[in-house]
Amino acid sequence: MMNRLKSSAAALGLSVALASVVATPVLAQVVPMPAVGRPKAVAMPQMEDFQLSNGIKVTFIPYEVVPKAIVYVGIPTGSNADGDKAWLSDFTVSLMREGAGNLSGAQLSEAFADMGGAMSSGVGNDRTNFQTTVLSERVTDAIDLLSTIVRQPTLPQEPVERIRQGMLRSIAIGKSQASGQLSEAYAATLYPNHPYGVVYADPAVVGSFTAEDAKAFYGDHIGPNGVQIYVGGTFNNAATKAALERAFGSWRGNNQPAVAPATAPVARRVVLVNRPNAVQSTFRLAVDVPVLGSPDAIKYEVMDSLLGGAFNSRITTNIREDKGYAYSPGSSIENIDKRTSHWVYDADVTAANTGDALKEIFSEIRRLQSEAPTAAETTGTQNYNAGIYTLGLGSTSGAIGKVIWADRNGLPRSYLDAFVPAAMAVTAQDIQRAAQGLDLSKMTLVVVGDLETVRPQLEALPELQGVTFEVFQP
Repeated sequence: MMNRLKSSAAALGLSVALASVVATPVLAQVVPMPAVGRPKAVAMPQMEDFQLSNGIKVTFIPYEVVPKAIVYVGIPTGSNADGDKAWLSDFTVSLMREGAGNLSGAQLSEAFADMGGAMSSGVGNDRTNFQTTVLSERVTDAIDLLSTIVRQPTLPQEPVERIRQGMLRSIAIGKSQASGQLSEAYAATLYPNHPYGVVYADPAVVGSFTAEDAKAFYGDHIGPNGVQIYVGGTFNNAATKAALERAFGSWRGNNQPAVAPATAPVARRVVLVNRPNAVQSTFRLAVDVPVLGSPDAIKYEVMDSLLGGAFNSRITTNIREDKGYAYSPGSSIENIDKRTSHWVYDADVTAANTGDALKEIFSEIRRLQSEAPTAAETTGTQNYNAGIYTLGLGSTSGAIGKVIWADRNGLPRSYLDAFVPAAMAVTAQDIQRAAQGLDLSKMTLVVVGDLETVRPQLEALPELQGVTFEVFQP
């Protein structure tokens, strides 16, 4: 038996060797990759907009991919309504989840789970949302339950201390991390004396929050005025309309949507946060760019992908792949609200190479400002933007999210269908002109790091000459 196995193994080895010899010429052939085709047109689902009897706006987005549906309730209030009690909006929403109608927080969670989903909530600068994804046959039940939460919260006393302690932990953890320190200094620098300028609430204020504070915030800021409801996915149209009217149509209130004041333009500033003995620096630079919906906004999106927004972008290839200064750098167009947009670049770099990394970033910006990209680069970034956008619409949540995003930013629905052809129409010269709009003489740079190591490097950069370096004290 042993000899037979050895003989079989030897025969097998000979066969593999012969096969390899025979296959080598085939493997050595270079098969050209097929050309990338033009992206197909993207068409959003046929939507239906209507109003409930009390004026609440509703949008139906049929998207029959799987037998599930999303129900989203957006309320026009957020951190911009906090006043001198930062995070009160977050505290109120957290407490709303702890009980509504005759149900406890645990019972609410169990009810959503029984429908095949869960509820989530979020508080932004100017909007609070409650949403759930459930099985299609339970959509009307989900609507009833969401209505109970937003219209009949009990705002109980019992979970108050637990919520406060959780918020205090979040503050302590965030302020101890370089990324949190960067966010705090950056917001305070760009938005002084503005609701957007507060990232972390005063622990003493958070520690004093009460159920009565939440009830007062709810009474002033949460009501039917300005509410927008979206239902997307697979659902029965008539039954869903009836459920919405029954659950929300009788809601009355005099809440006034909070509106934040306009933000100031980005100024030429360098702000430092000392993090002694840190082995890496964390920084963000920001420059004003055209706002969403302006004629050049999509051109800036395409430019950003080529310059720093995509994994194979110029800056990433330079400071990550070639130089090894950073692991996961990247840029983006940051749309703060309808009136404010920035191009921002974020990176964590080795402390000893902070100045070198910034030098390369500035160099890549200037190179794109002085030379239009190649045809291959232009085509590549066109396809990237069209592809990423299309992939984002491949799920029910992605499609609904795009509609909500467009409505919140005052964009026409036609923008959603027009994005791909607009991105594909951006030329090399358009990209160059967009890069020329990144005015480094009006750039804010915030750096968190060991200032003993980092500051001399920054002071040596030509782009930062003549700027007074500020040290941020939280």
